[in-house]
Amino acid sequence: MLKELVPTRFSPMTTIAAAATGLLLLSSSSYGTIIYVPGDYPTIQEAINAAVNDDEIVVAAGTYYENPIVDGKRLSIRSEAGASATVIDGGGTDPALRVYSGGGEIIGFTLKNGEGARIGYDGQRCGGGVAARDSTVSISECALIQNTADWGGGLYAERSTVVVQNSHISFNDGDYWLGVSGAGINVSDSSTVDITQCVIRHNWGGPDGYEAIHVDQMCTLYITSSVVIDNIDPSIGLGALTLYCRGVTRMSNSVFWNGGLGGDADQVFAYNCIVKDPWEPTWSGTGNILDDPMFVDAANGDYHPLPGSPLIDGGDNTYVPGPLDTDFDGNPRIMDDAGMSDLGLGGPPTVDIGIFEYQDTSPGDLDIRKPTPGVANYDNTFTVVNATPGERIRMFGSARTGSTPIPGCPGITAGITDATMIGTAIADDQGIAQVSMFIPRNLKKRDLYIQALEHTNCRLSDLQTIRFPYAQ
Repeated sequence: MLKELVPTRFSPMTTIAAAATGLLLLSSSSYGTIIYVPGDYPTIQEAINAAVNDDEIVVAAGTYYENPIVDGKRLSIRSEAGASATVIDGGGTDPALRVYSGGGEIIGFTLKNGEGARIGYDGQRCGGGVAARDSTVSISECALIQNTADWGGGLYAERSTVVVQNSHISFNDGDYWLGVSGAGINVSDSSTVDITQCVIRHNWGGPDGYEAIHVDQMCTLYITSSVVIDNIDPSIGLGALTLYCRGVTRMSNSVFWNGGLGGDADQVFAYNCIVKDPWEPTWSGTGNILDDPMFVDAANGDYHPLPGSPLIDGGDNTYVPGPLDTDFDGNPRIMDDAGMSDLGLGGPPTVDIGIFEYQDTSPGDLDIRKPTPGVANYDNTFTVVNATPGERIRMFGSARTGSTPIPGCPGITAGITDATMIGTAIADDQGIAQVSMFIPRNLKKRDLYIQALEHTNCRLSDLQTIRFPYAQ
């Protein structure tokens, strides 16, 4: 049996990126010129052609019928309005996006209707949504959907390091070719792919039902805090696989549901996962359970946990991804549910399994929701719920945590220091209060700690950590 992977809190990306390709991902301080599409150039490809290393390409909302190629450059390409409003449509001719001998980051796009590029060693079509070759690339807040290829309908990595965060890889197709498919993901030729807080759903491997995820020899796949579900064509049933592993796969704090495992099962390690595998192989690892995850509405893609779900407090804090301290909704990643026993490891409090952290919003809990639109250098609206109707709510924030007594509220202590008043508002009849504040550009990719106070009744919300991933 292959030596078991050593648990680590941090993404493997930080240790292998340079070794894999000699390229590093962009940091928030490394951007060069900002190029706007269509303001400066009408197409994404023209903007890429004009850019040099470390430039940032900002794409306005819309549907772009093109097949951009990043070739030999390190760039940041992001949308202004997010994946739901910004689409790269490959038109069924080539991949929706190719990254060759380059890298950087891709943020906030839907990549759809791509057709794999013929870069396989026997002319196979590879990477319908994203094809990465000899590259290091980060993909976040994206949807890779409705793409097709022989190898890697959604994502194909060849001699590359790819990190995918807070994204969907769903409804992609892959055709069986020489025993290889990977309708959703194909990890090939000494590549490493790191999947964190993603949904991998309904990726079907062609008429013969071959695997949704393929991990080749000398390759590594990490799946953390994700949901891998319903990747078997129901018309095929047990003849299909979700994961075929010839390399190494480590899953942690994730749901692997309604899927089969094939290949070298002794190279698949699972830690604190919820597993339903009709083939029931021997899974290496610890803390795995077979209970129904109790999603709100799995049939329609709502993977929030219901009250009492085994997802709640069932994970392992060792595998909380360092860069991501919030869940798929932007809520704090470790929230204890007092009504559940901590069955996971490292707590209490203990992280939940899956992409969402259970938020107890029972009446009486003053709670702050994720700000909208969640963009720096822009006016953001913060919403407080479960307030007392007619009462004034004060919201304050800081870049520093600490302990500050609340005047007039004996025994009540805020969790921040050097607080700045964000604003005040009167709660409406539904107990909802909204406060708006301009978030400056310098808070991009930095943590802002906020709390809300209903001073008359000395009700203080839990401390919330907000991060603004990009700026207007």
